[in-house]
Parts: sequence; C-alpha cells; structure tokens
Amino acid sequence: MTYKQLNIYFCEIIRDIKLKINEVVELIDEQDTYVLTNGKNISVMSQNMQDLKKEHSDILSCLQEHPFKFNASDTFTATKPWVLKSDSNTYPLLKIYDSNTKFGTLSSLLSPIRLDGDKMLDIKKFYEKINVTLMTTLSSMFCLPQYKDLTSTFDIAIYPIPPEIHTQHIDARNAYKQFSITLLLHLQQNTTIFSAMAPRAAIILQENMLEECGFKVLFTIIKELSPQLGEEFRDLQEYVKTLKINTGEPVLEY
Repeated sequence: MTYKQLNIYFCEIIRDIKLKINEVVELIDEQDTYVLTNGKNISVMSQNMQDLKKEHSDILSCLQEHPFKFNASDTFTATKPWVLKSDSNTYPLLKIYDSNTKFGTLSSLLSPIRLDGDKMLDIKKFYEKINVTLMTTLSSMFCLPQYKDLTSTFDIAIYPIPPEIHTQHIDARNAYKQFSITLLLHLQQNTTIFSAMAPRAAIILQENMLEECGFKVLFTIIKELSPQLGEEFRDLQEYVKTLKINTGEPVLEY
C-alpha cells in the first residue's frame, strides 16, 4: 500500500469516527432535552400534589365539624370524618367479626346446658344460661334481653339484626344464621331437653323439629312455657289420645 493510499484510508476512518461522535453528541443533546423536560414536568407534578394536599387538607378540616360523622345507626361519632365503624355496641352479633371473638367455642360452651324442668324457674335458668354463653362467646356485656324483660310481642328475628338500610345488615344476618345453626344443633341433642324431666318442652321441641332457626325454637319453648308471655302450650298428643270414634259417625266429622 502506497503512502497516498494509506493516507486516504486513515482519512476515511477519521471521517467515520467524526460521524459517530456527532451522532453521540446529538443523542446526548436529545437526552439532555428529555431530562430537562421531565424535570419541568416533575416539578409541575410535585406542585400539583402539594396543591391537592392543601385542598384536601382544607376539605378534611371542614369535615371535622360536619354532622355526618356517625355510623349507620347514628349512635356514636367516628374517629375520622366519613369513616363508618362497626355498630357492634348496639348489635352484639357483629362482634363475631372482631379478632377476639370466641365463636369456635360456642358449641362446647353450650354443651353442659340442660333444661331441668317445665316450671317457669327452670325455663328462666335455661334461657339465662344460653344468654350468658352467647355474651361470653361475643365478649359482650349483653346479647339477648333478660328473661324478665321479655314480652309476648318480642321477635327474635328482628331484635339482634339492624334494619336493611344499615351498612352491616348483611353481616349481622350472616352472624345470626351461624349462631342459630349452632343453637339449633344443641337444642336437638338428646341430652339437652329430656322428655322425662321436661315433657312439655320436649313436646314443643318435637313439634318444631322442622324449624331451621335455633333462636325461633328456643323462643317458642320460652313463650309457650312462660305464664307472663301468654303460656300458649297445648299438648296436642293428649288431645289426640282423647279422640274417640262414635258408632256411625262420618269420617269428616271425626
């Protein structure tokens, strides 16, 4: 290779290097422009966030005095504006969703509770033991009304559950079902209500064996065997035993 050819070769290499350098410089300029633009955008976004925080701070400050700071039953104020808290102080069944609930122990706590007879005192003790067990399970100071406070119009299907417009109505309804099933299984145990000790209660239980709500079965027994609640008990089996067929009597009349 001659000197001239070598010179031309190196000139082409230098030219290519300059072109590459120019491309890199252009890329750096573009990147600088991009970074500068993003920097401005970030600055604007940061300022917008500060403005939003200030705006929200003003709103929250106004809400501190706003009247809508209650739960659905309007029984206590929330610790923060617009925050609905559990209404378990009014409806204890909602405590089943608390971390300290003992629902898993309900069945074992009910197990030793027995009905000792059909007398009002026996019914009262039976009911109050179940009520105390429910309170223990829920870690609550109350659950069902005291026996002395029951009335003939008391409706267990309504008492422990908030109205449908309440934000926790469905939660309470589900909790009611869980407690009801556990209570029903206990009442239907052969060792809970002995026919020899409490024959009238046993008959009522037998007549309501198809009822799926344990609370309804319990209060049917309580109401029908409590004089102050109307004492509606009727021994249908005894009525059937007294039926007699008269000679020549039509079947329909019988």
